[in-house]
This record gives sequence, C-alpha cells and structure tokens, in this order.
Amino acid sequence: MLSTASTVLRERASELAEKIVRRQFELQAGIWNSSEAAVHAKSLRDTVYHLTYLADAMDADDVQLFREYVAWVKVLFANLRFSDDVLNETLACTIHVLRSELPENERL
Repeated sequence: MLSTASTVLRERASELAEKIVRRQFELQAGIWNSSEAAVHAKSLRDTVYHLTYLADAMDADDVQLFREYVAWVKVLFANLRFSDDVLNETLACTIHVLRSELPENERL
C-alpha cells in the first residue's frame, strides 16, 4: 500500500522539520541565533506542529483548516514581535523542502 502525503509528513516530521529549520536559519541568519539550543529546539517543535496541521488538513481534505492555522500562527508570530517575513520564509522553506524531499507521487 502506498503512503499518502499526510502519512509521509507524520512519519518524517522530525527529519523534515530539521531540514526546514536549517534552511530558514541559513536564509534568515540575521534573525535567528542558530547556535542557541533553546531557539533551535523551539523552532523544530513549532515546525513539527506546522507539518502536523498540514497533514491533518490533508486528511480532512480541507485546505481552509490549514489556512486558519496559518492565520493563527501569523497572530502568534506578531505577538512574539516577529516580522511578517518570518512566517513568509517559514512557509517558503516548508514548500521548498517538501517539494525536494517527498516522493514525486506524494508532492503537494
């Protein structure tokens, strides 16, 4: 039986999150202190959350579910005083990594 994309996201969430965070820290080096263990750990944790919500939306076949989650993250990031560039880059890095890491038949 072939895996669905949501299953792949869940099974590889930690590995994918590491790649997403690494890419974002490289692209936004001026924002992130990637040598600080707590920052890295929180970023990984949050990225796994993003992937989990994406997988849930895929399972529900409801893109609005993920849009609402992203809207909530936008408010959260604003309250943390992150610029809009942080969320935009988070999503761009996520797309980049998922397109490069997921099997062709599982790509978003």
